[in-house]
Amino acid sequence: MNKFIFSASLLAALLVACEDVNDQIDGLDEVLNDQKQLVSTTTEYTLTDDDYSTIAELADTEDKEALSAVKSLKAFPNTELSAKYLPKFIAKKFYTFNAGSAVVLNYNMVSEGVNETVTNLFTAKQYELTEDDYAAAGCKVSYITPSTAKAVASTLSKQVEAEAGDYCMVSYQYSDVEPSLGGGDDAKVCNWASLEIADLPTYDSWEFNKVKAVIPAEYAGQKVRLGFRYTSTTEKAGTVEITSLRLDAGATIYPTLFAESKGKYIRSSSNVTEGKVALLAKYGDSYYVLDKINDSKGNGYGYSKSTVVDVVDGAISEEDFNANALTLTAYGDGFLVQNSEGAYLSNDPDHATFTYTSEIAATDTAKYVWSFTNYGATVIMTNVEGQHIAAFGTKYKNYSAYASADLAPIAEQTFDGSELPEGYEFVDVNISDLTYVWKLDSKYKYVKASAYASNAAHESESWFVTSEIDLTEATGETTLYVDLALNKLNGDAPSNCINLFISTDYAQGAEFKVAENKSLKAADGSETIFALYQFDGSAWAAVSDVAVVNPADFQLMGSNYTNFSSSFKPEEYLPTFLSVNFPYAKDGDEKIVAYKYYNSGVTSVNATEAQFVDGKWELVANDREVVSERFFYSSEGWMSAPSVTIDLPHIKGDAVVTAFYQAVVDWVWENVDVAELGCSTLGTGYVSSYGNNEYYTGSSAYQGDVDWRPSAAIGQYAAGFDGLTNDQIIEKMQENFINTYEKVLGVLYPNADLVEGTDVFYTINFVAYMALNGGSVDDHNYTVKYKVVGKGTFEYVEGSLQNID
Repeated sequence: MNKFIFSASLLAALLVACEDVNDQIDGLDEVLNDQKQLVSTTTEYTLTDDDYSTIAELADTEDKEALSAVKSLKAFPNTELSAKYLPKFIAKKFYTFNAGSAVVLNYNMVSEGVNETVTNLFTAKQYELTEDDYAAAGCKVSYITPSTAKAVASTLSKQVEAEAGDYCMVSYQYSDVEPSLGGGDDAKVCNWASLEIADLPTYDSWEFNKVKAVIPAEYAGQKVRLGFRYTSTTEKAGTVEITSLRLDAGATIYPTLFAESKGKYIRSSSNVTEGKVALLAKYGDSYYVLDKINDSKGNGYGYSKSTVVDVVDGAISEEDFNANALTLTAYGDGFLVQNSEGAYLSNDPDHATFTYTSEIAATDTAKYVWSFTNYGATVIMTNVEGQHIAAFGTKYKNYSAYASADLAPIAEQTFDGSELPEGYEFVDVNISDLTYVWKLDSKYKYVKASAYASNAAHESESWFVTSEIDLTEATGETTLYVDLALNKLNGDAPSNCINLFISTDYAQGAEFKVAENKSLKAADGSETIFALYQFDGSAWAAVSDVAVVNPADFQLMGSNYTNFSSSFKPEEYLPTFLSVNFPYAKDGDEKIVAYKYYNSGVTSVNATEAQFVDGKWELVANDREVVSERFFYSSEGWMSAPSVTIDLPHIKGDAVVTAFYQAVVDWVWENVDVAELGCSTLGTGYVSSYGNNEYYTGSSAYQGDVDWRPSAAIGQYAAGFDGLTNDQIIEKMQENFINTYEKVLGVLYPNADLVEGTDVFYTINFVAYMALNGGSVDDHNYTVKYKVVGKGTFEYVEGSLQNID
């Protein structure tokens, strides 16, 4: 009989109410039976976009075209392909698994009834006309006009390999105005999209603050520049100072140094000296301080527990400072560091943990020495011997001593030289009668912007532009950290002084034209166009019966991008797009819309069908749906095995068994005790005061079994069994068991679904503790079976609850 053992990731995600259980099963990939023998290896896995590309590489000759569509669609168009290639993929992906193993695979399937054109558009090629293309096609300017429209098809014929029926989304510059004689290209407007700077200080201070900005995932895979725009008026001209920039994936954060200054405990950009300091990292809305080491096993090493402290107006309280401060004692080229308990900190060079001791042997001092380097509000605390760096990890919200290679940022820059770093520049748009606004101060090691001179504020707009930042290896959103100080605001909002923008098309040295709202018009009047073409086997021709969402449309939607994404969803905007572009539609009209979509670092062509119903456009049901299918490794290799057997041996404390029964207990508490009985306190209904067992069905997460003893049920909640005999109590609990487990299976397995051509059953083997055969109390083996009757919906198989002793 095939056995299905829960994956740890599934249980941890579903059984959030049992935190201690989650801790026990985190990372579990092997499950033992009651004889402590290995039963099987199991996992649950969801195909990534890259996996569909991997599957395409497995294609037999006759399936290469079909699997090319799978790669582009990121979905299977039919069950024949999924049935043939998913076992091959599993064999490649999970090559270490042995016979008896199981994999639950979640993958995308094209929904039934989807328009064939929609499916084919997912495989559309993409091409952008180049300067050479315009010239080769005979265009006198670097854009297409009505008189040169045929150049698009002719260019595709030369540049894009295709077979009959293939689509291509082509991008080019277009103007409906023919160029005048002697005309030429001017510099294009560079497109600056706004980014929000979080944590800007609202008070005047020369103290550096660590502020941050999230760069959306849509920019992953591209090369960008960042621009800090300084603005001022004749009434108010603040001062901005920036000492360092750091861009990374957000996994780690360098802390900020806090020290005592004039009776306050504030951020400090001064060089570190002996005495007390606090290291705080801001993550989300909280500040985490490096302090005591969490060493629950007493091994002399661990991670910082990262206490949260309040920061008000840039300062922490004296009480918080003294309770969490590190004490630094000068030694050699650095400092010995003691936490608030007096323990000296070091680190294990082979691991990210801290080590610590209350006393240092004279021969062992070197490894306890740390150096400190300040970049504005950022402090780099490095172990001199091991070269590990103290940093805050956002995943587990604690401090560790990381190897420097593990902290390598995407980009990092300080301004401590005599000249601006290569690629950086100051660009003045309007500086009135001033000589400059931005400048590099090599003495204080920062770039500074101010339009206050000769005792007066001046109107200005001046930019500090970074060198090109390569995000081609990024896979999602990235985070920019900036050490920045603001002063002389005189009550003005920080956003009236400094703003941050991002551009993918700014070229250093080009004419600087600000297009804050991401105008897509070039200086010559042309604009970016997306057009759809199809190849008939001999030539390309424009497609007229498919609507295309163009860059100008995205701009009207309020987007800074020319594509949809998971955070900018097409279903929220396409009905309005269709209403605007097809105002005279009648009921029954249909339209296919093609658009660009960004996902996991790749921008591809997607499409959707829409229908005009009852006076409005409605999108046809999702073109892809998630299918969950179980595969079993037998002597014949991997094969689909939709039916599942869940074994729950009576092993007290077993993580998997405990987690399953806890899900039942939680369901009874929420749906019976609270919803039906009106209980507000554990122990007043069927669920015990411990919250880990109940006597509605008899499930016990604590014992790892089902307790059907009438005396125990009456002892917990007599009102639920009033007037019933012992046999009737058992019968009542078994009836409750049947109905409750039917619902709990739906909670634990929401993706369980019907499989064409076969019935899908979930069988549970469990142990009941009860009185049988004249009153003996002992373990008795039971089984029960449920049939899948819909997605995430189960139905009890009549008569299947049986004692199998």
